[in-house]
Amino acid sequence: MFEYDLPDGWEELPPTQFRIINLLIPGEQPAEVTLTMLMGNGGGVRANLDRWRRQVGLAPMSDEEFLALGERTVFDQAATYVELRGSYEGMDGTKIPDAGLFGAVFARDQSALFVKMTGPADLLVDQRGAFHGFLDSLDLAARPASQSGAGSTAGPPPGASASWLRWDAPVGWAEEAASSSFREVTFRKGDVEMYISTARGGVLANVNRWAAQLGLDPLDEAGLASLETTPMLGRSATVFEGAGALQGMRDPEPKPDQRMLAAIVENAGVIVTLKATGPSAEVASVRADFISLANSIGVR
Repeated sequence: MFEYDLPDGWEELPPTQFRIINLLIPGEQPAEVTLTMLMGNGGGVRANLDRWRRQVGLAPMSDEEFLALGERTVFDQAATYVELRGSYEGMDGTKIPDAGLFGAVFARDQSALFVKMTGPADLLVDQRGAFHGFLDSLDLAARPASQSGAGSTAGPPPGASASWLRWDAPVGWAEEAASSSFREVTFRKGDVEMYISTARGGVLANVNRWAAQLGLDPLDEAGLASLETTPMLGRSATVFEGAGALQGMRDPEPKPDQRMLAAIVENAGVIVTLKATGPSAEVASVRADFISLANSIGVR
């Protein structure tokens, strides 16, 4: 999904469920560089930066500190950038008394990327230039070459990049070029936004992120298995539907009386989703269009 230049001396490790890029910087005590992606806001930029701060024993930011944060370019977009120092404790229990955490958060629409370097403070300072070179080199990998796909009369609007997916555009919806690197296409009707996108991570993890955005309880595997399914990409997609106060990535406060309708399926290791969000009654009224669009999605 991503391309990058590997700095001298860095080592590539196999990706994990959450680490799309997983790199090691050798040393007496090594450092790690990871890239993770979330579909949804994951609590928002500030909440994630405060989580990083807690990992190095720092208190949450004040409003003034948050507003004073610096930016740098990632994927040709503005990303929030931080350099933190303290006593680090990772999620795996790793402890580094004098540690650093350098990271960039790139958030746009309904997806967020987190690029982070953690390890001994002296090693991170020494590798700062290499880390910034790595950030500058990040790019999206070329998508699969398009092949003819019978039955599809729709694709990206003029001027948009060709998608590796095909779909039948729903009648009466305005179609827009993809507004982020992770969207294939966006449709709008009234106050409802509906879009096709790609993600990483498991189906259950993505569904539970959506539930969290609505303030709903998470599902377990049995709850996931009980959800409705519908054909998509030649497979059986899981359909999630929930209503509540929706906290979007760009929303300072949750929006009341909102509904989310989403279909999700895994195809060749990539999660493909179709999601519709907006006022509860409006989203409910376009359910037939949503299911029709989901059923039409295939590979070119």
